[in-house]
Amino acid sequence: MTSPRAVRPHSTARHLLLIGLAAIGLAAAALLAQFVTSADAAHAEDTGTIAGTVSAPAGLALPDQMSFSLSRDGSYYYGGSSGYAPSTGTFTLAGLPAGSYTLQYYPYSYSSSAPSYLSGWYGGTSQDSATTITVTAGATSTANITLTAGGKISGTITAPAGLALPDQVSFSLYRDGSYYYGS
Repeated sequence: MTSPRAVRPHSTARHLLLIGLAAIGLAAAALLAQFVTSADAAHAEDTGTIAGTVSAPAGLALPDQMSFSLSRDGSYYYGGSSGYAPSTGTFTLAGLPAGSYTLQYYPYSYSSSAPSYLSGWYGGTSQDSATTITVTAGATSTANITLTAGGKISGTITAPAGLALPDQVSFSLYRDGSYYYGS
């Protein structure tokens, strides 16, 4: 038969030790939080922003969405936050380390009746001919983008007599070394 274990009351010294360890832990957490906040502030001072306005050809609506890719030193890079406002066409790419960048953009809309636009490079037709944007810590560099209207391909898909059309049809186009997909 097992006898119940005696419960020993904690000594005052042990309680003080535990309270001391908890206080040290709280102090370390507070110090770490202050360090992280200071590091974030220092990081913000070491970064810059690219901002601009997207313009559509006369009479055409701005796209619903814009995606951006940045290239830095020949490699794709994006480490900042972005924002695009379709109502005004303004965009901001923030939190970028100081340096030289090229900017590629991808406009798209959700409606099939919306205008189509070509993706492109800021100030050029390829990465090699794109205008370099210099980002300086604590400053905003401007890159205004004028979109080029693209075309649309439309048609009717028919099935041979007696066969039903599939529920969905996908396609791909190839142009100048790039594939374009749709459905």
